[in-house]
Amino acid sequence: NVAQSLRFKTPVRPKDTVRATATVREIIPTRNRVILDTVCTVGDRVVIEGEATMMPAKAAPGDAKP
Repeated sequence: NVAQSLRFKTPVRPKDTVRATATVREIIPTRNRVILDTVCTVGDRVVIEGEATMMPAKAAPGDAKP
């Protein structure tokens, strides 16, 4: 992880089931970076939202490319 920012929207209580989702917003191949939108929910309620900038691992020589 290179950077992450989070906004806490509402409290989470013990025994709540939290679902975390990350969606690719942008791929920057020249800088080997991926920007993700991140959301955590409890049921239908958003409890945390934010963004993360990541540096994915580079493929090893001989690895298949999609």
